[in-house]
Amino acid sequence: MWATTRSRLPRYGRDVTDTVLTAAHDSLLELTADSPGDVRLASPFVSLPVATTLAARAASSPVSWSLLTNLDPVAIANGYLSPNGLRRLLDAGVAVRSHPSLHAKVYLAGSRGMTGSGNLTHAGLGVGSKPNLELSVMLAQDQVKAAEVAFDGWWNASVVVNEATLGDAEAHARKVPTVVPPSPPPGRANVAQVAAELLAEARHVNLWAKAVYGDAEANWEGDDLWIASSKRGRPTFAPGDLVLIYAKDLHVCDAIVEITAEAIWAPDIIAEDRPQEDADRWPWLNWVRGRLWVASIDGIAPADLGFTPQGLQGGHRRLDLAEFAAAVRHFAGDSVQ
Repeated sequence: MWATTRSRLPRYGRDVTDTVLTAAHDSLLELTADSPGDVRLASPFVSLPVATTLAARAASSPVSWSLLTNLDPVAIANGYLSPNGLRRLLDAGVAVRSHPSLHAKVYLAGSRGMTGSGNLTHAGLGVGSKPNLELSVMLAQDQVKAAEVAFDGWWNASVVVNEATLGDAEAHARKVPTVVPPSPPPGRANVAQVAAELLAEARHVNLWAKAVYGDAEANWEGDDLWIASSKRGRPTFAPGDLVLIYAKDLHVCDAIVEITAEAIWAPDIIAEDRPQEDADRWPWLNWVRGRLWVASIDGIAPADLGFTPQGLQGGHRRLDLAEFAAAVRHFAGDSVQ
């Protein structure tokens, strides 16, 4: 999907023969590796996986790092911008600011730079399970200097991002109105409608990711379904909570279910469908109803949401609103930007 070639692109009425079209993900990593000068990044959307990679790089870098983004509650509510990703960057020593009008995607490191259409997300950088069609261009030296001037101007007009501003943005994200498509005829609910309903509900309940076992495609349709948890302690799922299902043996998240009852100790019920050893190992049962599910080929990898399967060794973990929203949009066919 990416072309790596020399091109003649017009700039200010003249040709630039040293401009290179390039694959954004690889070039961004190369650009920020052992940078001889300060790193300046501008992107309105930032995902947790990309932020985690950049934070690790910034933490060991001898130069200063800055990120300019747009701390927009709508972007957070819809999974385009990860507050936890920004927290990881802040913890790594990256200075983060927000400008409400930011739309540019420009990445500078010392005397080198690149710009294009791709945000700091896996899909925006051309990787992940559903990459976007994006274009990035390596900048010539005079273009880098011009971009630095523009970046510094934006930076000086922006506001500092810290835990207080992040918390405020997350609170506003939970109040963002969601437009739910008109209800279709009975029995003909469409994915877009269900996705919009889930995004609206997600603002007001706890959100989780839960690992389940089995190498077959599951059918998460109906109200009489259940998920099982380890005997190490009663799970804290509450009725109304929404759970993203990670199919461990298929290596993807492929469903969302709603908790319909408090957990009960029920190895006998579990043993009706699973081997007794499984029932003994995971005796806590929560009844759930299926809300949205896709074939595994259309599922999303945990890495594209910012966590690893190892992070579910206890069976489940909390999700933030941005992570959950990214999964919902992926299921509905809208890839993570």
